[in-house]
Amino acid sequence: MSEQEAVIVICARPESRRVPNKIFYKLAGTTVLEHVVKRCLATGYPTILAVPEEHCWSMKIMLGVKYPKLIFYGGEADSPLHRTAAVLDKVFPGARYVVRVTCDDPLIDAQTIKELVAECIKQEAIYGSTPEIVKGAGAEVVLASHWVTVARGTEIQTEMSRYFILAGVLEDRVVHLKPRESIRRAYRLELDYPEDATLLSILFGVHGPEMTADDACTY
Repeated sequence: MSEQEAVIVICARPESRRVPNKIFYKLAGTTVLEHVVKRCLATGYPTILAVPEEHCWSMKIMLGVKYPKLIFYGGEADSPLHRTAAVLDKVFPGARYVVRVTCDDPLIDAQTIKELVAECIKQEAIYGSTPEIVKGAGAEVVLASHWVTVARGTEIQTEMSRYFILAGVLEDRVVHLKPRESIRRAYRLELDYPEDATLLSILFGVHGPEMTADDACTY
């Protein structure tokens, strides 16, 4: 693939301990996974759905026709850290930054992603986040070469990529971007517990499947 300013990697798997089949949970008639995919594609960045190898073909059948621009990758089942590194190695070796996204964030905000990528490029950062954004709408941006180096340096399989990525990173190589005022909130709209699913179902029931983070925060 050609050199890219940034690529988005959505790491997902059907199994979930706290919210069973979380990625297929429906909010206003649309699965959480599709909410995330649609919002990531809206950035214009190449978007890869990285799933365990055993689920890759079924995901292609399920989503490939509806989302022709979505790229599918099947890899390491138990380590999103290494699965994402494999995407950067094999699919987009020229990517400058990788945007890490999970299905915990059904209100992922395309505008904020683009602003965060731009700020990371401007400051030549290794890591960027938006800690003040309402939980459920944010993302993390990581220097792609750093992600690959970290993954190659450990055999530990982990879903907690952030701790490995940030180990040893100096503060002056980290960006904390303030998102627009309308979505700066101290509460949570992420999907991690059954109670979260109830709250999100209510909000999406009011606003419909195209609800934005701004809509939810205003409500």
